[in-house]
Amino acid sequence: MTYFNKITTAAARAFALIGGVVLLLMVVMTIISVIGRGINAYGLGPIPGDFELVEFGSAFVIFWILPWAQIKNGHVAVDVLARHFPKMLNRTIAVISQMLIVAMAFYIARQLTLGFMDKLNYGEMSFILMMPVWWGYLAALPGAYLWVVAAIVTLTEAVRGCEGGHEGGNEGGRHDLS
Repeated sequence: MTYFNKITTAAARAFALIGGVVLLLMVVMTIISVIGRGINAYGLGPIPGDFELVEFGSAFVIFWILPWAQIKNGHVAVDVLARHFPKMLNRTIAVISQMLIVAMAFYIARQLTLGFMDKLNYGEMSFILMMPVWWGYLAALPGAYLWVVAAIVTLTEAVRGCEGGHEGGNEGGRHDLS
């Protein structure tokens, strides 16, 4: 593994950990807000704008965890037949699928950037908290672009044959997610 790959892996892991913490905070906030709705008669209530915070936070979490899923080859794979294919065919399939993921990651990051610029220029605000909507887009962008980098890393590993993915009889090249 090259130095660049190690840095990308470390960054993806750090992003995933941060995304996980934000997800846990969203869960706690949702629980508190639901309990607040239940005891509204006692002067307490839900957290104002809780659904807006979950909406913003969900985009953040998804994009910040995607690079780790990419590095760990954690995408869904249907390899019932592929495990019986020759190694060379499986390597070819792995390279082609990684190329498609790079293209998809780049396209999604580009569209997210265009959406960010559009929301920034338009000045749209959330309904309850009056937060600029572009904040959510901006928060998701680093994860989206790290996903592009991670996809390029996994593509180069697939091309070099270092990934070991989808070779016959090896459980589809799955990585340990620890």
